[in-house]
This record gives sequence, structure tokens and C-alpha cells, in this order.
Amino acid sequence: QGIWSCGGGRGFGPVVEAGDLVLWWRKITSLWRRELAGTACPCIICSAVELIFLLLVMAGRGKRKAGGRSSETRNPAEDGKKNRGGESGVSEDLQQELQHLYQLPMPEDFYHLWQFCEELNPGNPCDALTSSLGLQLVGPYDILAGKHKVTTNVEPNYFLHWRYFYDPPEFQTVIAGDSGTQYHLGYFRDTPDELPAFVAAGEAKKGCSLLQMGDNLFCSLNLLLNRRLKEISNKRQISSLKELETKLTAMAKKLNYSLEQRTKGMKARDRKEVLKRSAKQS
Repeated sequence: QGIWSCGGGRGFGPVVEAGDLVLWWRKITSLWRRELAGTACPCIICSAVELIFLLLVMAGRGKRKAGGRSSETRNPAEDGKKNRGGESGVSEDLQQELQHLYQLPMPEDFYHLWQFCEELNPGNPCDALTSSLGLQLVGPYDILAGKHKVTTNVEPNYFLHWRYFYDPPEFQTVIAGDSGTQYHLGYFRDTPDELPAFVAAGEAKKGCSLLQMGDNLFCSLNLLLNRRLKEISNKRQISSLKELETKLTAMAKKLNYSLEQRTKGMKARDRKEVLKRSAKQS
């Protein structure tokens, strides 16, 4: 019993600290040395056992630390959300150029939406949603469209490209809407080296509030489509929007994108917030 109750009477278990291990080892080696006193090489035997014990302890601590780091640094919003833009047909070189210019990793839905818009309007993907929803792909999409190669600005600042007056540093505009209200959609990141936590929308003319619009652009557009369908009564426009909605939801389902405005990952993130920001939840 004296061997197993070291460190003030605490049992040897998962909560044992480094000091407890030292005390425990001193007790057990002391007993071993007394038991092995009559053998030829007690010191050699104890030293060998001690070496093995220390190696096992160090290996166990290393695994626990590695596991702790991975759990602490993981972004909950990235669960099930990977950066696999190559599947969208966007070349590896273009992806690297985009990341170099913006110094930000882009999520896979960014590239997949570009692919979707290319199918709708091969000649001008940036305007594929203009006639139906009054939206235009902007910001980093300008890089995919090659617009940065024909700009007259010698040293363009991509950190300010399509940034509105009230946009916080964590926000990156990727879609622009009504110029009157300065409606725009973009990614919201908690840290610049991680993928976005969610997509948000704001109207700079009305204030600084941002509305959460799902964790991917397909969800955001689907929410806007549903809202737009409730506002119009023209049968031709309704038919056109429903056709677009069918194509959008089909691709989202194929690529396994959630169409929920607030996913489980977003709710888990909200529970960890210390200070509420200006991003509305509904």
C-alpha cells in the first residue's frame, strides 16, 4: 500500500503529477534494491529498469502533449470543411497565386462556386448571378477571372480590395449586391491562418451589423433565393429562380454542403465566445 499511495495519499492514476512519479519511483527502487541485495548485479538491474520506466513516461507525456495541441488548435468550423479547391478544376498554380496575394487560405466552397458560375455563364462567371439575384462575384474572384493582370494600378492593395467602410478585419468580401445599400457577402475568419468560421452578409449603408449566412457560399445563395422567391410575383422570374435553386441545391447536395443557416459547428463556436461581436445569429 505504501508503494501505490504516493504524493499525499493520492493513488497512481491519470491525475498523477511529475513529483508523484518521482516519489513513487524512489519508493519502488528502494524496495527493489533491498530485495536484490543478495544478487550479483543489483545496481545494473535497477538502472536498466529505471531507464525503461523513464522512457515509457516520456513517451506517454509526449503523446498527451501532442494530443492536447491538436485539440486546442483545431478550428471547430473546419470539421468536415477541407481545402480541396483542386476538385473544382481551378489549377494549383492559380490557387497558390491567390493565396500568395491575399495571404489567406480559401475554402473549397469558394472554388466550387466558381465552377458552378462557370457552368451558368462560361464567358463571364463573375456576372452569372447578376440577372437573377443582382449579385456579382468580386474580391478574390477577380484573381480567378484574371482581372488583376489588366489593372492600371501598379501596386494594388489586395487587403483593401472590395473592403467596405464597416467591415472588420476578420471579414473578406467575395460577393457584392445592391450598390444602394452596399449589400455584400463574405467570409468571416477568427484567425487569418484558418479557414472561415462562417459566411456573413452586411449592408454598409445601414450600419456595421453582419448576419450569419451558413458556413458555405451555397447555403448563403440558397437563403437569398428563398427570400427572393417570397418577394416576387412574376411567374417568369419565379420559374427562372426555381430553376437556379434546383441547380444550386443539386450541386450543394453532390458536394455535401450544408444548407443550414447555423450549423452545429457554428453553434459550438458561439458557445465559446467571450465577447459577442456584431454578427447576428438569425
